[in-house]
Amino acid sequence: MRPTILLLAAASCLSGAASFAALPANFVDELVTATAGPTAIDFTPDGRLLVTRQGVSRFVLADNNTVDLATETVLVDNMPSTAGNHNAGDVQFGKDGNLYITIGDGGCNYAGGGCQGTNNASRDQFTLTGKVVRITKDGGIPTGNPFQGAGTTRCNVTGGTTAGNKCQETYSWGHRNPFRLAFDPNPAGTRFFINDVGEGSWEEIDLGQSGADFGWNCREGAHTNGSFASRVPTAPARSPPPPTSRRIWAAARRSTSASDRSAPPGRSTTPLSPAAA
Repeated sequence: MRPTILLLAAASCLSGAASFAALPANFVDELVTATAGPTAIDFTPDGRLLVTRQGVSRFVLADNNTVDLATETVLVDNMPSTAGNHNAGDVQFGKDGNLYITIGDGGCNYAGGGCQGTNNASRDQFTLTGKVVRITKDGGIPTGNPFQGAGTTRCNVTGGTTAGNKCQETYSWGHRNPFRLAFDPNPAGTRFFINDVGEGSWEEIDLGQSGADFGWNCREGAHTNGSFASRVPTAPARSPPPPTSRRIWAAARRSTSASDRSAPPGRSTTPLSPAAA
């Protein structure tokens, strides 16, 4: 069987001819399906295709490298994107065989509150907004997920539950726009890092940990939201600072622009000292 470059196109981008570089020998370039607004794809160990688009759907990739849309199984749905940005949307398998999904805060509060730095939607543990989610390849709750038992419930269909409960899919919370995950290939177990895009002052890369609260919108990296005054400021009462083992890197932006870029130009790359991390 020849290697195939998988092309998953957004429906809004299908019109017009496109020009691409020549393919390597023995490769083919095929459009396998079209779906609106995809943000990431991954494959299950048995060859099924996963697509994120304000939720995660599973499709069957046939032997002829085409996707039958009738095979769609929705695993996670109804993620609010109030302002149309801060969607995150990465999806990857860990060495534990579970599926990790990133969901942003939606830019503005889904309940009608503030936007950008005043958007506190990721503080709500009864929604999947501003979370890293972990599920099985079939959409179930893995053994060891941090929020299970009394006071918890599934949130995969509606994107949330009633206030006072917690979503069983949540792996970590308090994220702004966890744009991408990076899994460490070296350990025997699952170890990964979270690229959480900053607001206007600080970027952060976090070591993923079960049940961890990374502090947004009270914290931006190791700092209070919007503050350059101190590397280790006093945290608001509702958001204790994460342990130093979770925060491994933060970098200051020289520009105070609040625009979202995964790798903005002109930022400092000076790591925090261990005492300030």
